[in-house]
Amino acid sequence: MKMGIFTTGYSASTSCESIVTEDGTVYAFLNTSQLKEISCYTMTANDLSETVTTMHYTTTSIQSVTDTLNSVSASFTSSTTDLADYINVTATLVRNTKASHAEVTPRSLANFMGFVDNVHDAVDGSQQHGSSMLNSRQKLTVVASLDDFASLVTIPGDRLTYSSRSNVFHGQKMNCSNPRHAYLNESMTDVDQTASSIIPASAFPNNCRTANAVFLFHVNATFFAPPYGNNGKIHNVLSLQIAGTSLKGLREPVSHSFSLSTRASEKDFVSHRCAYLDILTNEWKYSGCTTTVLQSRTTCDCDHTTNFAVIVQTYPIPNSFALDVVGYIGCGTSIVGLILVCVIHITFKKLRTSLVSQIHIHLSLSLLLSYVTFITGVQRPRPHVPCMTVAAVLQFSLLSAWGWMSVECFTMYKKFIYVFGKMSSKYMLKSSLTVYAVSATLTISTILISLLSEKAIYGEWHPRMDNDPNFRPSLYISDRLCWLHSFSLYCGFLTPIGILLTANVLGFARIALVLFGSRTEGVFLFLLYCVKRSDVRVLWTTKLLRCFRGETYEVADKQSKLPTAVTSNETSILQSKKLDTIEMSPSTAGNHESVS
Repeated sequence: MKMGIFTTGYSASTSCESIVTEDGTVYAFLNTSQLKEISCYTMTANDLSETVTTMHYTTTSIQSVTDTLNSVSASFTSSTTDLADYINVTATLVRNTKASHAEVTPRSLANFMGFVDNVHDAVDGSQQHGSSMLNSRQKLTVVASLDDFASLVTIPGDRLTYSSRSNVFHGQKMNCSNPRHAYLNESMTDVDQTASSIIPASAFPNNCRTANAVFLFHVNATFFAPPYGNNGKIHNVLSLQIAGTSLKGLREPVSHSFSLSTRASEKDFVSHRCAYLDILTNEWKYSGCTTTVLQSRTTCDCDHTTNFAVIVQTYPIPNSFALDVVGYIGCGTSIVGLILVCVIHITFKKLRTSLVSQIHIHLSLSLLLSYVTFITGVQRPRPHVPCMTVAAVLQFSLLSAWGWMSVECFTMYKKFIYVFGKMSSKYMLKSSLTVYAVSATLTISTILISLLSEKAIYGEWHPRMDNDPNFRPSLYISDRLCWLHSFSLYCGFLTPIGILLTANVLGFARIALVLFGSRTEGVFLFLLYCVKRSDVRVLWTTKLLRCFRGETYEVADKQSKLPTAVTSNETSILQSKKLDTIEMSPSTAGNHESVS
């Protein structure tokens, strides 16, 4: 049997049930657990907008509007078109409620959370179909409105807890003159993934009699922006505040604890990073928070209050059998070749005392160290410190190899450019100290700068062995290999190599120019003495042309013979006469051509 209960503008229905006692007496009662309130009319978003803009704000009027919002939103679906208009209504309602200082009852809060639940379900449904009914700013408006409205609730007694489908509210009334820690216990967040939080007593202001500590636990991150670059996942969000107070730079941190899963398999590793939502930019940031991972719990200690979450990043380790085979075969072959180079050059005295051979030995040893380190230690997952050690050895050995290539270029330059120059007796000692000292300095500097930058960006990071020691955020090593990335790769490796490569190219170009020039002096002499001089040019070109024609000729001088030495005056006379003294006549067959 259904019974109706009517109030102004609303109806409610519930079941009339009965119970039989042991003596057979039948008692009828209304099952209030099935009480359902139904709006007798539907208000549009425009109607509600006009209402919240013009009405006089009292406890009753606020409750009436939230009743309507909860009732109207029950019909929201993923195809609702005016959802954003209703969200604007709630923003106006919260803003005016704040300004009026009217009392907000627990029922108003329950209605408001019911409205948020209905919006959440509609948005979640649209996202599952690959679209979104709200943009990121509108979603943030829902979160901010709920946070602000929850902070205005009057808490009867010492505490109030209310749970809905998508959120859990917990409020505690605190005595500022004798403050104590405010807690959100796991039993209050009756959801799959639980959370707890503590506000230290020192966070409460001294200039008040009572203050409300308000906790809001968001079951999932439907209304929240994804982490930067969509790299990571947020399971749930915890918001806390002391009503009417903005807390920053706390000397005792606010502590939050989340129950989160660890690595799914040995081929994956998981990063847990505490972050907070910057309301102004709608971005997740990390400053002011430290992260501690212990067993299946992640604890965040932060020096301010806002919306907090743990960003979980899961990285599958790539496993390509073909790539591994090619890599191992190539590296293995190179290792064998480098070992043979070292053995041959070290075994024979004539080779090991040669300057160039000594450079080749150092170059081979540097490359050998890099190949052995790469093939044995570059793969992840691997504990953080050993992984950094592998990356550091690779950086040092490869920089040293490039350094020895530059030493060889410089040695060749000195030998070819400065032919009579002498090598210093301590040339190899100075070269070794320079190459290895510069490589070690670059490696150590890169590590130190990365560690200092990590502390500024991520705060303190405390991985524990019983969770996932194979990963922590790092600016030195990458997420997938024990090798450099980001700043470390660009500044600590590629930039020095780029400088050395440029110097080597210029050096070898200069050497090649000298070698080419020393082999082409004859060309320049030919052009200068046989092409540029017209008298000589006429002689050999004329003879060459006659040879091509198959003719023989005789060149006779009226003075019977040109003098061996021609003065400049005589040369100019010959040029002015255009060599008209030269007579050519065909000779009999078989005679040789003669030039008088």
